Amino acid sequence: MKIFLSYGHDKNTPLVEKIKADLENRGHDVWIDTSEIKFGDDWRCSITDGILESDWMLSFLSQHSTRDPGVCLDELGIALGSKGGIVKTVLVEKEKDVKPPVSVSHVQWLDMSNWEEIKDRDPKDFEQWYKGKLDEIVRVVESESNQRFAGEIEELQQKLKPVLSDARIWGLLKDGFVGREWLFKMLEDWRINNQGQQIFWITGEPGIGKSALSAWMSHYGKVHVVAAQFVEHNKPNKKDPAKVVQSIAYQLATRLDDYRKFLVQLPVLDELDSQNAFELFENLLVNPLHYAISGNREPCIILIDALDEAVSQGQNNLVEFLSEQAQRLPDWIRLVVTSRPEPSIIRRFSHIEQVKIEADDNHNINDLRKFLRVWAENNKKNIQMKEQEDKIIAASEGNFLYLREFCRGVDHEWIDFASSDSYPQGMTGLYTQYFTRQFPKIEEFEKKYLPVIELVLASSQPLPEYYASEILGLKGRDKMEVLEPLGSLFPRHNDSIAPFHKSLKEWICDDKRAGYYYVPIEDGQYKLCKYLWKEVLRYEGESIIPEDYVIRELPVQIKNLSKNKNSLPNIIDESFKYEEKRRLIVHIGNKLVESGRWLEAEQWNDINLDLHKLMLGHDHPGTIYARRKLAAIFRKLGRYEKARETLEKVLEDSTRILGHDHPDTLTAMALLASTLGDLGKHEKAKEMQEKVLENRTRILDHDHRDTITAMGNLAGTLVDLGELEKAREIYEKVLEDSTRILSHEHPYTITARNDLAGTLGKLGEHIKAREMQEKVIEDYTRILGHEHPFTITARNNLATSLRELGEYEKAREMQERVVECFTKKLGHEHPDTITARNNLANTLGGLGKYEEAREIQEKVIEGFTKILGHEHPDTISAMNNLAGTLSNLGEHEKAREIQENLFYNKS
Repeated sequence: MKIFLSYGHDKNTPLVEKIKADLENRGHDVWIDTSEIKFGDDWRCSITDGILESDWMLSFLSQHSTRDPGVCLDELGIALGSKGGIVKTVLVEKEKDVKPPVSVSHVQWLDMSNWEEIKDRDPKDFEQWYKGKLDEIVRVVESESNQRFAGEIEELQQKLKPVLSDARIWGLLKDGFVGREWLFKMLEDWRINNQGQQIFWITGEPGIGKSALSAWMSHYGKVHVVAAQFVEHNKPNKKDPAKVVQSIAYQLATRLDDYRKFLVQLPVLDELDSQNAFELFENLLVNPLHYAISGNREPCIILIDALDEAVSQGQNNLVEFLSEQAQRLPDWIRLVVTSRPEPSIIRRFSHIEQVKIEADDNHNINDLRKFLRVWAENNKKNIQMKEQEDKIIAASEGNFLYLREFCRGVDHEWIDFASSDSYPQGMTGLYTQYFTRQFPKIEEFEKKYLPVIELVLASSQPLPEYYASEILGLKGRDKMEVLEPLGSLFPRHNDSIAPFHKSLKEWICDDKRAGYYYVPIEDGQYKLCKYLWKEVLRYEGESIIPEDYVIRELPVQIKNLSKNKNSLPNIIDESFKYEEKRRLIVHIGNKLVESGRWLEAEQWNDINLDLHKLMLGHDHPGTIYARRKLAAIFRKLGRYEKARETLEKVLEDSTRILGHDHPDTLTAMALLASTLGDLGKHEKAKEMQEKVLENRTRILDHDHRDTITAMGNLAGTLVDLGELEKAREIYEKVLEDSTRILSHEHPYTITARNDLAGTLGKLGEHIKAREMQEKVIEDYTRILGHEHPFTITARNNLATSLRELGEYEKAREMQERVVECFTKKLGHEHPDTITARNNLANTLGGLGKYEEAREIQEKVIEGFTKILGHEHPDTISAMNNLAGTLSNLGEHEKAREIQENLFYNKS
């Protein structure tokens, strides 16, 4: 094992070196900075690499090692952020003297605090005592479970590909953090006592300190904060709901053992790229947290910072996603979110109470004073601060970001601390003063620096320096002379440039506030868009697609410019050749679909649709087809209502322009019927499927595969509606035709046989159904595998037949396995999972286990009502089942109440 030893280079060094030597004698590779960092190395990078390459960290806690700030605390933060549970701690001095950091207070330490005392008293006793302690360390490091943990974390890291926020957290905390005790008290009270509100929503204006607060909670509040995600407006991966879900799942796995054990076994880990955010949320968070972990535990917190920065293409998918999905998490998982008080977020979170950080609130003003006093003490300006404190607070307008930049300005001598009359007023004054000092000559600013700032501000993500240089023709020293003076307001990181804070972009793009330094962003958007389109053209005829920055950025720039009424062909190519360019855009969109990049596929298909509208008109068949493709992506993203709206328009236009019988019209109708089924609107789906079948039969003949497919779809909807005899007739015809045309072992034929068997069971022909279902399971298992959803559904149908035949124990065993499999594959709220639980409850009732049946039935009714509505036949059937169970328990009044409600609702 590779083991990293973190210690304070203090009087405890002999003990640390002894442990290091003994671990190496046992064959472990031990990393310790005195032996690994050589003169001239970048020691910070070396430490980081040492931690990331290690399997475990042993952190020795002493007064020196836990001082703040300090290298050891940084090491702990890196380890906790990157690998979570690999950290084990050893207390080498008294706890009352050490004050272990709260970031590791959730980690149980090994107490060796009296080692010096024992060694000084009797070296022989020390050796015996030391051997016992070393055995404990060895047991932890070498135990099979801990080695398995390290392997599981590595596997999850490779599959989930988390986008972590460690760099963001450290950047926010580097200047220190003070205050907000009043808010932490509110948070803790909510975490412990509030049972009804799952989200704690903190709002405040730009620069009020929301992100610094989140960073402090993430680093120092790890007792209860088990995952943290920081959204950044110019980093797509950090605001993509799917990526956020995967990153949170990884962080939870490093902290929650039982959750991790369940998660690492999920088959869906190998299919993540093909799932949308809703599916990932269901499969990676909701199901494992509900079923792998007991709810009887202290509440934990998932933190998401800066929701307002998740806007893309005018939409905030992350806010929409959280407002719809958060309540599905178990009640011991709580969410803390921060945002600006944007109207769109307020509408989405209208059911959640805001906790506002107001600039002029006394709590906030007191926190600002604390910050200034700490800075003054550290910089030996206590006496001056007494005179200037009120003036600085007034100039700050209650803004924490102002104070941080003000202090930085004093440190760099571009703000005169002694001259209060010259203090910049608010963030506008601060930015104006910085630009005036940095770029005193307006003509030089406009000629030399404005072109690159235009591009940086135009880019929706950090602008790679390569593109800035290529677009502006900057080479060698010219590039350095332009980029270096941009300074800390436009920091360079990973060979990219971005504004240091969102408020800077808002200031500089406002001509009334920025004055001579105003930057018209449209010019930068146009230059960037034109260049990126040329990059795309290089891939004409290629099987590959451009790099990620181009794929993500070009659709954003095209949309931005289109809003300003630019002609799309003029935006991307003056010598526009429609068909060639359309094929290229379609090719890229198709490649993105193939790789499961649904959000990016949506953007490129949206461009394709816009091109069709502009060049061919709204009513052209190609335009209608482009809308249909986009609707299919909406379905994959779980936006069923939007898919329905789009498909209704597609069907209307296709019928008007191409006619009722055109293949595109029939395909649109079939897709719309399926979408109605997604929404639980089975009567409307039935009506439309009958029409699709009628037209397919008339146009294509009975034996065409599309006709057979339409028959099967209709039969399935008839089963949902309880029209079983009709469904049986159609399924028998589907099975006959499919066997004749496709062969009896074709998966479609087996599916038809399974559907027919299920219908026979519902009709009471259980022996015949059982025989058919056993054969179906055998065929599915051989062809598709025993965990394929089709195989699981077949076992569910067989279990129902076994129950109806009186074989309750066999049915129960099979149904428990089916529920487990469906939950893993589909999620606990999927209709198939709920149906499987309903079947299990009925079997438990047959076995006389009424209390168990009742508990399941109540959850089944809740699930069906949420998904299908209270009037759906499955919901009504489940309520009837519960009424029967209540009667068996002697609760006749409750049973009668349910039955009366059903009667009156039916009337």
